Amino acid sequence: MARGVEVRGEEKLSRALEDARGRVADLTPPHKQLAAAFLNQARAEAPVLTGTLVSSLRSSAGKRTVGIRSRLIYAAPVHFGWPGHNIAANPFLIRARDSMTAEAVRGYDAYLKEVMAEVTRKSDH
Repeated sequence: MARGVEVRGEEKLSRALEDARGRVADLTPPHKQLAAAFLNQARAEAPVLTGTLVSSLRSSAGKRTVGIRSRLIYAAPVHFGWPGHNIAANPFLIRARDSMTAEAVRGYDAYLKEVMAEVTRKSDH
C-alpha cells in the first residue's frame, strides 16, 4: 500500500532559498566587519618607528575579498623584506591575519546562521 506525501509551501521555500543564495554570494556585510577588525589587528602588529606606516593602513571589503593596503612606497619592503637593502621581512599583515582566524570563523558562522534563520522565517509564513 503506497502512501503519498504532500509538500506545502514549496514556492515560499524556493523564494527564501533564492534570497539566501544571493546573500551568501555577496559576503560584503561580514567582510566589512572583518575588515575593520583586521585593520585594528594589522595596526597593532605593524612596526612603529614614526607611526606613519601604522596610520597609512586602510582596509577594504567587497563581495568576495577583505584587504589591507598602504600607499607608502616602503610598506611592501617593510612587510616582505628587501635583502638587497638589508631590510629584513616583518610580515605583520600575516601575523594579523593568522591571529584573526577564529574571529573570522565566528563572524561568518553568525552571518550564515542569520541567513538560514531568515530562510526559516520566510518559508514558515
